[in-house]
Amino acid sequence: FDGKIAGISGIAGGFARAALVNTDPAGTMWKGIFLAGLVFGGMCNLQFNADFAYPGVLCLPWWWYAGAATCVGFGTRLGTGCTSGHGVCGLARLSVRSWAAVPTFMGVAMGSAILTAKSENFSIVPIIWPKSLQFQLGAVVAGIILPCMVKLVPTSRPHSSAFVAGFLFGLGLGISGMTSQSKVLGFLRMNGTWDPSLAFVMGGALTVTFPAFALTRREGAQPLTEGSKFEIPKTWPINIQLILGNILFGIGWGLAGICPGPALAAVIPYMIHSSDGIGNLFLLNLFFIFLTWLVCDRFLAWCEQAGATKAKEASEPLMQS
Repeated sequence: FDGKIAGISGIAGGFARAALVNTDPAGTMWKGIFLAGLVFGGMCNLQFNADFAYPGVLCLPWWWYAGAATCVGFGTRLGTGCTSGHGVCGLARLSVRSWAAVPTFMGVAMGSAILTAKSENFSIVPIIWPKSLQFQLGAVVAGIILPCMVKLVPTSRPHSSAFVAGFLFGLGLGISGMTSQSKVLGFLRMNGTWDPSLAFVMGGALTVTFPAFALTRREGAQPLTEGSKFEIPKTWPINIQLILGNILFGIGWGLAGICPGPALAAVIPYMIHSSDGIGNLFLLNLFFIFLTWLVCDRFLAWCEQAGATKAKEASEPLMQS
């Protein structure tokens, strides 16, 4: 809608950073509105699609969740993206960085999930269709009507477009099963009962984003929101920071089956839906993801500033001579 890249770790982390240091509130307001829409989409899944979207939080030790989240937080900040930024958007943008990042974190996540799971006889989970498709069909209709409404109401467009984008994203996470740890880990673990359905989630998303990003490369292309410009993140280079970050993200994702987008969409529903309080583990995971994202962000900023200062000091004698 606004030409922004829907990378959830960057959006949520950037919003948290701006809120803590009180910088550029106008420029980050859309991120907060997008995240509100994402959470609302998750709540709609709780109301109409709870059994599929939120089957339950896995009973793992709290330190397991904290460790997995720490890897995800550091990894998504170092690697500048996750399944949404690098996967859904980066691959479609033909970003060389994303084409290196996605195989890295997918391979590591599968390895992490396999090594921490009990080995079983291999079998494939049959596709289970919902008893009713009313909610799913309603979400498809909303995905068509809401963008049209945003386009037709220009006065509310700067805020409504961000909310609608986040809302549709949140709906999609629940409908696809990305908010279900057991489904995510069932896809990543190929040494037992394998659930291949999530492959269609990424594939289905790319059938939309590939042509969409192709249109953005056309001369004179503009987002729906007037006055906005398409974000064009760097596509190069592939460096050690990118690879290390995506290795860490893959480890954390494979340990708990939670990445930033589903964590945000599902945290409130799981806390409500889990009567035994186990949903608090999901909240703990979310807290550690963004705590460690911010710690890593501050460390990278310090390194960049220290490097700039050192370069300046080294150039001063040369200028004087």
